[in-house]
Amino acid sequence: METLAPTVVVASLLSQVANYTFQRDITGDRKAPWDHTSEYQTICSQLAQFETLFDCYGDIQATIPNTPLRQSEPNVPITESTILTYVLYHLCYCLLQHPFLIRRRLERTQFKIPAGFLSRTIVSCFTHAQELTRTLENAARAQYKVSATFLSYASTVAGSIHCLFQHSLDCLTRIQSVEALQSSIMHISGKTRFWKTSGRMIAKLTQFAVDSIRYSDLIDPSLQSVPLEVTDIDQLYALCDYGTLSTTKALSSTDTAATNIESEDLISEREPSPKLDLDGYSGHIDGILPQIFGPTNTGTMIDNFSFALRDHGENEQNISGTNYAWRL
Repeated sequence: METLAPTVVVASLLSQVANYTFQRDITGDRKAPWDHTSEYQTICSQLAQFETLFDCYGDIQATIPNTPLRQSEPNVPITESTILTYVLYHLCYCLLQHPFLIRRRLERTQFKIPAGFLSRTIVSCFTHAQELTRTLENAARAQYKVSATFLSYASTVAGSIHCLFQHSLDCLTRIQSVEALQSSIMHISGKTRFWKTSGRMIAKLTQFAVDSIRYSDLIDPSLQSVPLEVTDIDQLYALCDYGTLSTTKALSSTDTAATNIESEDLISEREPSPKLDLDGYSGHIDGILPQIFGPTNTGTMIDNFSFALRDHGENEQNISGTNYAWRL
């Protein structure tokens, strides 16, 4: 039986990312995110350790279409647990480096942002959003179970990033973003018949796809600041917050029938959104994860993860003959 340790640890890190990203009081960590001792860099270092694990699967996007019944050497078989872990991993980066969320945090700290940092962060965010969407698309095509409503949330966050990058100055980036946004909308739309939450998410995302041109400056690394109206901030926070997406009133189902992202087919009428209390934004992921894994503590989880992988490595070897042995 495969170990669930990687999934548990990434889920715990996602909780930490949500707490950091939606944190209202930042007095606890006033260090700039480019400071190697900051919480941002600590989280990135923890996430980076998963790259070695994912390398065991080779080219994941090429391997996923080979369903477990057809998978063979030389790569380690990909399971639904692997898919979930991989999606959560990319979701962590999407939240941590979301052009809107990271700019909001930097504005509150009033740091002068190095152009190099912002440029690298924006490119990284684009890459992780693309990979998240491709993973869910390929997994669904290979008939893995990807029906969990939380995966709709992951698609919504990634989709909000695609919305911004469909206005990139780079032609290839625009094309990739338009295609990825269509895929995200398709993924969420498939669940709207069964989950009201998915209906809310698709309404928010399709509406934002129409409005996103107004926020295209968020992906311009040369801009230190991007002024936004309070209503704009409300809309962007609500699009990234799981609790808000799960509970706020959305457009009716008849308004969300269109899922083509071409502008003429998207929802063009918007419903006045209620005034949202920004203090209520916290990611609300803490309330979701304990239901699956129990109370989480990132430090403890990483210790357990290291132990579990060492134990796993003593009994199983990967195809190269080396053991799974992590030093975290």
